[in-house]
Amino acid sequence: MMFKSSRMKLADIYLKHIMDRRLYSYCYSEIVEKFPTFENYKLSGHAMMNINSPDEAVGYYEKALIEKENEPTVLRDLGRALIQTHDYKKAMNYYNDSLEKLSKKSDNSANNNIYAFFDIATDFSNLMLKLSQVDPKNNDKLKLRLEGFIEKLSQDSKNVDDWQLKKKLASFKCFLAKVIHTIFIK
Repeated sequence: MMFKSSRMKLADIYLKHIMDRRLYSYCYSEIVEKFPTFENYKLSGHAMMNINSPDEAVGYYEKALIEKENEPTVLRDLGRALIQTHDYKKAMNYYNDSLEKLSKKSDNSANNNIYAFFDIATDFSNLMLKLSQVDPKNNDKLKLRLEGFIEKLSQDSKNVDDWQLKKKLASFKCFLAKVIHTIFIK
């Protein structure tokens, strides 16, 4: 752990005082080279996003998901990194697959998974809304996916005691309905 913390401090010096993104990045690559763990891949992905290097971040997040498959926060972070690479088609497919995986998890009612599903579905819906160019061949499929989100959120909100989460889920259902209306009912 001493190696990791010293490399992180050195990376911080490189970035803030010397202003060298290459050396900053190198420190994090040393961390994962020496200790290739889920946490270190995730940390390095965040570091790359911190210096606006989404292509490198995507690589680290993908490696993190190999270590710990379907981890909700990394699924979300990878999707956001893909959007920043401007590979929107890949991002759309990725979000779609991630939501499918999360909706099939056995412990769906856990608050953490609801929040993750909520975050990923929000990002996916916002991407669809921003692009507003949905492939006509996929319209029905995407509309069903969004309607499926609404149904899943309705089911999950019944299992939640947290009133703030219920309020968030209700507002998100309204947001999804607006997305459906904006994209599919013109």
